[in-house]
Formats: sequence, C-alpha cells, structure tokens
Amino acid sequence: MKKYTITTRLYFSVIVTVLLLTLYGGSSRAGQYFTASVENQSKKKVKTTVDMDTWKAKQNRVKIALRDKESPTVLGITNQKAKSIPILLYHGITEDKGNQAGIQKDSFVEHMYALKNNGWNTTSTEDLYLFLQGQKELPSKSFLLTFDDGRKDSYYYADPVLNALDFKAVMFTITSGDWKSTYYLDEEEYEEMLAGDNWEIQSHGHKAQSEIIIDKDGNTGHYLANKMWIDSADRLETDEEYRQRITNDLKNSKYELQNRLGIEINGFAFPFGDFGQKDTNYYDARKVLEAITRDLFELTFYQPWKDSEVRNYPNEDTFMIKRIGVEPDLTSDELFALLEQSEDKNLDYQDSLVSNKGWIQSWGNLVFDHGYFTLLTSDTNSAGT
Repeated sequence: MKKYTITTRLYFSVIVTVLLLTLYGGSSRAGQYFTASVENQSKKKVKTTVDMDTWKAKQNRVKIALRDKESPTVLGITNQKAKSIPILLYHGITEDKGNQAGIQKDSFVEHMYALKNNGWNTTSTEDLYLFLQGQKELPSKSFLLTFDDGRKDSYYYADPVLNALDFKAVMFTITSGDWKSTYYLDEEEYEEMLAGDNWEIQSHGHKAQSEIIIDKDGNTGHYLANKMWIDSADRLETDEEYRQRITNDLKNSKYELQNRLGIEINGFAFPFGDFGQKDTNYYDARKVLEAITRDLFELTFYQPWKDSEVRNYPNEDTFMIKRIGVEPDLTSDELFALLEQSEDKNLDYQDSLVSNKGWIQSWGNLVFDHGYFTLLTSDTNSAGT
C-alpha cells in the first residue's frame, strides 16, 4: 500500500492579488477590486468560516478538558503477538444528550482512555493489510479505530483525544455531499487532518449511502444492494445497468478523493454494512459487488450480523473485513466485555459460566442459569449441546 502525500496547491486568487498590487500600487482602484472581491467571496464562504470557527472553539474545549485528565497508566502490556484484530466503528460524536446519531463526547473520551489504560493501541490500514496477508505481526491488543461518513463532529471531537493518546483513526468519507458543507468535512479540513499523523482517509462511496426506489410501488432500498426501478421504462435496471451504476459510484468516490487530496485510496466501507447479503431485489448483488470492489480496493469493511464472529484473522478472508459497530449508549465496561467475549480462547478452555464469555448462539435458544447453560432447539424443549 502506498504512503499518503498531500498535494500542494497554488491558488489563482493569490496570483491575481500580487498582480493587482503591482499594477495599481495599492491605489483606490485596486482597493475597490479587493473590496468587491472579498464581499462576493464572503457571501459564499461566511457560513463555512463561522462554522469552522465554531468547531475550532468546541475542539479547544476538548483540548482544555483533556489537560485535567490524568495521563494514562498503561496496564496489561505484554510481548505477545495478536492472533486477531478487532475493528471499532463510530459514526459520530455529539454533545447533545439523547442524540442517537453519535456517541456522547464524554463517553468517547472514556472509551479511548479506558482502552489505552488497558494496553490497547491502534493500528493502520496498511499494517492491518499486511497482518491479514500473513506478512506482518502486530502486538496483542491492537485494534483499528474507524469513523464513517466524514462528519465534522467526528474529527473535531476525536482529534484532541487521538493526539493525547497517540492513537490513529480512519475516516471513511462520502463524496456526494457539498465540499463546503456545515455537516461534512470540507477540503481544507481534510488537508488539515492529513497534515498530522493521526488520520487516514478512505472511501465510503459517492451516493452509495442513499436509498433508491426498487419497485413500481415506490418502495426503497439500499443503493448498492438493489437494482433501481426505472419509472420511465416501467422496469428494473438490467444486470449491466446495475453493474455500471455501482462501478461508476465507487470509481467516482475513489478518484475524487485521490484527485482532491493527493492520496491513495485502498479501502472501502460498505454503507450500512450491506453488500447484498441482506434484503435485496437482485439475487446476484453480492457476487457483483464483490467483483467490483475487489477490482478497485485492497480492503473492504462491513458490520456482520449480531452474534456473529467479529474478529479478523490472517489468511482467512483478507478482503471482507469485519467491524464492531459501537452503539451510542455503550459504556466502557460493556465495550471491554464485548472485546473480551470476542477474543481468542486457548485450548483447553474452561469457563465458569458466571457470565457470557463469548458463546455465540447459532441455532436454538441458549439459556444461562445458576452457572449452567442449556441449549434448547427452536421448536422443542429438548436440550442440545
């Protein structure tokens, strides 16, 4: 995987400014030009400027709050190597209590400090790729930290925490939005992110997170996993039309990020974790999506079904990589329980069965009671093992 570099830009407006100052020597004519120019630009950019100032102020408050926190006391460091890697997914970070669109800022800080205190450290997509290919060992308690969508709140609230803990994170970015949005990060902010050592940028599709109409009744479904209904032709897309639409969307996202930011895009996260394995009106969606994404990316990420295996191992499926979606109300204790449940168990393995240490219910009904567990079939009361 290639190293990321930031493209240097020389803006046309700077050249114009120098020329006018030279020609007019700071005369009133030049002053009139600059006044009009600034007024016109400010009408377009004032909202973004104010928005960035607001976010910077919020970010500074986080930095100030972190100064009062004790430095992490790292526990549990060993020389052991990782057998598997968990990947955490956060969608956003918010100050608004009860906002389910993201985790509370204080909860996120608590999660990260608790992980650091217990010996966990972040890795990069490049090292993850080499680990999954069996080409590199990583320390135990390595994890990949990821965010989806390219939201401002994720960057401004998370960045001071990453700096304080020497953590790294990956931002999977949507490119169909306005690059001067007040919700999504803009080009200047992405360049600021990449100027440091804490962030990677990868693709989350162009319109891939959208809902589309999937039948003549107007029902909607996920953009990638379904054929689109063409109302003017009273039919669904053909196989080739579907393939071309998906290919164009993922190419647009990848190449726009590469061209705008001067970086190499090697990873893609499926919106909703949906690659055609869920509800779809096209039987071959999964097969087609896998072929397209394999052609464009080295790594793709998704969220598996609940109660499924969530760790990633070398030399297994090194392409479809599993992520753990962190729910907004998850506490640090619950996060550690989740990581503990998913960790590798060395044989011979003994379990007191006082709590669930990661048993996965793949069929039947699993019941824990008084230090015993009973596995009941779905349609009878007979026990299984």
